[in-house]
Amino acid sequence: MDRRRIEEVKIHLDGRRESFDCDLIALDNAGAIVAWTTPVAGERGGFIFPAGAVTTAFFWRGRKHNLYRFAGPDGRLIGHRLDIIEPATISDGRITYVDLILDIVAPVAGEARIEDADELAEVVEAGLIDPRQAAAVIAYARNIEAKVNEVLGEADLWLDRAR
Repeated sequence: MDRRRIEEVKIHLDGRRESFDCDLIALDNAGAIVAWTTPVAGERGGFIFPAGAVTTAFFWRGRKHNLYRFAGPDGRLIGHRLDIIEPATISDGRITYVDLILDIVAPVAGEARIEDADELAEVVEAGLIDPRQAAAVIAYARNIEAKVNEVLGEADLWLDRAR
C-alpha cells in the first residue's frame, strides 16, 4: 500500500532546523502518526539502530510532548523517547515543532529517565530560553516521566485504530 508523505520539521532553540520525510500513518483530530526508516545503522540517545529500523512518531494536537517508538526492521521494540516541545503545528503536508531540549528515554528494560538537563541549563545561560520557561519545561517533563506508561498505552491504542 502506498502511503502519503509528510514532512517532520524540528526547530531547535538556536534556530537550526532538521527535516525528515516521513510516511503518514494517521492524520486526525488527535494529531498525526508518522513513520521514518533509518537508512544506515547507528547510535542515538543511548539506543542502537540497525539499518532499516523504523521510528514511529506520535504528535498530539495541543500537547507539549511527542513520542518516538523505535523498532528494528524485524519489528522488535528498541525503546521509546518522548521529547518536550512547544505544541506541534500539524497540517496536511507538514508537522512543525520547537524542541525544548528535555527528553524522556524509556528503554525496553528499565525505568524511564529525563535526559539533557545539562543542555537545558546551557540554553538558559545562552539566553535562548528564560529561567521561568525552563522551570516549566522541567516540571512538565517530570509529570510526563511519572505517567510514561499511560502515554505509551494511549499511543498503542491510537496506532491500533489507525491500522
